Amino acid sequence: MPPAVVATAHPEGYTCAVLPRAIQPLDRMNHHLALRWSAPALLGLLLVACESTETNHSGDLGTSAVQFQDIVVPQGLKLVERFAESHSREAAGWRYGHFEYVGQTTIQEACSHLLDRMPQHSWQLVSDKSDDPKMRHIQFKRGAYVVDYRLERNFGETHMVVDYDTKIEGR
Repeated sequence: MPPAVVATAHPEGYTCAVLPRAIQPLDRMNHHLALRWSAPALLGLLLVACESTETNHSGDLGTSAVQFQDIVVPQGLKLVERFAESHSREAAGWRYGHFEYVGQTTIQEACSHLLDRMPQHSWQLVSDKSDDPKMRHIQFKRGAYVVDYRLERNFGETHMVVDYDTKIEGR
């Protein structure tokens, strides 16, 4: 069996390590065949990687949808976080949030839950309006904070939008 590396002398006076022909890198024909298969394989891996991140549907564009612990969400409603539909910010006593929820609970059940539970978190009812049986708007206040709940029933689902804001008096 020939050695793995063979040293050959060059006319310039230095030696060079050369692989024997039996274990030389791919010859021209095999090299083109490898390129012909590696390009589609690389493209396929790239497409799979793009597909796996796209199907996540996280929509993370640098926004945050951290839900504040002092607001109530009725059972059966789930936060919609894709594509920044829901987002929030909080800094030094200032809060802002826009949260969208979808679920199967009825408007009446959701509103009964809100009217029962929000006062347990020290929220005071400011208004409760219903111009249409498929829609309802409830507003609560606590100190400088205001929360608006807008509920609507469409296509067999309840959509609830919660807007949380800080109202600064005197400005």
